[in-house]
Amino acid sequence: MCQGAGEGDRDDPPRAVVDALIAAEVGLGTGANLRLHFKRALGTTPTEYRRTFARGG
Repeated sequence: MCQGAGEGDRDDPPRAVVDALIAAEVGLGTGANLRLHFKRALGTTPTEYRRTFARGG
């Protein structure tokens, strides 16, 4: 799983970059727009979702 700066492997891109790539792939345009719709749909942020469902954490 990709981590933010200072978290996880050094080769993992920052979460904001991952969110932006996902947003572009699914047609939401920006990471900010992805996070807005994610929170509306699931009632939590992508970061909190990752923390809740992280493996080995």
